[in-house]
Amino acid sequence: MVNGMPRWDRHAIKAEIYRRGQTLTGLARQAGLADNAIRMALTGKRWARAEQVIADFIGVPAKTLFPLPRNIPLRRSDSGTSRRRRQRRSASGGRHHSGGARVRTAARTTRRAA
Repeated sequence: MVNGMPRWDRHAIKAEIYRRGQTLTGLARQAGLADNAIRMALTGKRWARAEQVIADFIGVPAKTLFPLPRNIPLRRSDSGTSRRRRQRRSASGGRHHSGGARVRTAARTTRRAA
């Protein structure tokens, strides 16, 4: 508890849903969402409709349950490209290289034939 208010992390939210007699899949189906929508919202995927369904079910404002602002990317840079991909692009001079897959495929078929 922080300042008399419970701390809402994904485990506490999930426990509260179960405590109230509902499952994650059941809550999603009841709201007309995909079966995994509630689970995705709890694991960090920003799914606004699922977050609102959870907040309405528990009776706590969505901003209290999910305090991160929506305009902050969770796993990617501001450009939308992952750090690893940017490093690969800079190492290859910015060119996309797809020849590796063809080489592996050819080697695999050659080994099977022999």
